[in-house]
This record gives sequence, structure tokens and C-alpha cells, in this order.
Amino acid sequence: MNEQTMTALIQVGALATQTVLEYLRQPPVTPADARARDAATVALMEQAQAIGDALRRELGAAPPEVRAAIRPAAVVVPAAVSEAPASDNTRDPRRAMAATIWGEARSEPLAGRIAVGWVVRNRAGDPGWWGKDVLSCCLSPAQFSCWWDKQGQAVRTVDEANIQFRQALQIAGEVMTGDLADPTAIGGQTGADHYHRDDVKPAWAVGHKPIRTIGRHVFYRLGRDGGD
Repeated sequence: MNEQTMTALIQVGALATQTVLEYLRQPPVTPADARARDAATVALMEQAQAIGDALRRELGAAPPEVRAAIRPAAVVVPAAVSEAPASDNTRDPRRAMAATIWGEARSEPLAGRIAVGWVVRNRAGDPGWWGKDVLSCCLSPAQFSCWWDKQGQAVRTVDEANIQFRQALQIAGEVMTGDLADPTAIGGQTGADHYHRDDVKPAWAVGHKPIRTIGRHVFYRLGRDGGD
């Protein structure tokens, strides 16, 4: 595989991600719409992942002069997330939301990452014990475990050198502006404010019916009293 082909594949992978983001900007009207959109999202992201895997294999076997020619600038990175890296994600609401998405859901499908961002926004829109704004909702103890478990330091310091964090920054920005619809909000209703992985059942979830499952996360709308 030559330099031109590798560069083209990088751009195709970035375009696939952008296509999914554009697709997800429109809210689902019915549960069937949501399921169809999730399936299309997974398919596109699997294609992008396959492209990335193929590129890594090819780059590993490529001559040094070809590897040197494939520069990060060849990747299409939106201007909104191309700012200089910062080392503290606890001071800015967008970075805190992005770090939460990265820590909680970076291995999830794109719709699942967007949904985690919306859980933060939905909590911030109903201030209470879980926080009064995006920043405090992300950082309040015992809310989002990624800030307090073994990856806590990485969540606090991950920056734009990490491609998944760059994607999370874009998602966070568009969740905060409302340009990306809440994938857990069906038929105009307010979306989720709680979630858990599908391999656990926390005490707060007992007796409550989930509103959606996306990837490995099960989402609920409980309000401030339901999860206390």
C-alpha cells in the first residue's frame, strides 16, 4: 500500500465518523427509528475501525520513508476540536464532559457516547444532589466512576493527542449546543439521567424500567429522587 492509498484511507475513516455525526443530529421519532439508526451507526463505525486496523498493519510493515510521509495532518480533524491541548480537564465544562464521555464510553458506539454526554446535560438541566451545572455534575463524587476509579488520573489529563478524546470533545461541544440530538429522548420526551453497564444491576436501578439500551449501557430517566 503506497502513501497516497494510506492517506486516502485515513480520510475515508474520518469521513465515516463525520457522516455518523451528521446522521445523529436528527432525533429519532419512534423506537424503530432509533433501532435502525443504531444499526447504521454501528455498521459505519465498524467500517471506520476496520480501515484503522488495516492502516496500522500496513504502516507497521511499510518502509520508513512511507511511514514518515503519513503525517497526522492527513487526518481530517474538525477545527472546533483542534485547539492546543490542555492538561487539566476539571476546569472547563466542555472538557469535563468530553473526559466523562472518554472515560465512561470510549469503547461504545457513537450513539452511546452521545447518550453519556446527554446524561450529563440532562442532569445539569435539573440541578440537585448530582450537581448544578455541567462541571459539577461531571465531578461530583460517586456520580461518574471514571473520575474516581483507577483511570481517574488519565481522565483528568487526557488531551487532544488522543484521537478518541478529540472525538469526545466534538461530541461534547455539540451536545452542549444541542446540535446533536439526545438518542435516549424518544418522541420529544426528556432523555436519560442515569445509566449502568449491562453486566451490573446497581441498587438504584431495581424496580425501574430502562428507556433505552445502547451498546453496553442501559439508560433510565429517574429524576433527582429516583436515583438518590
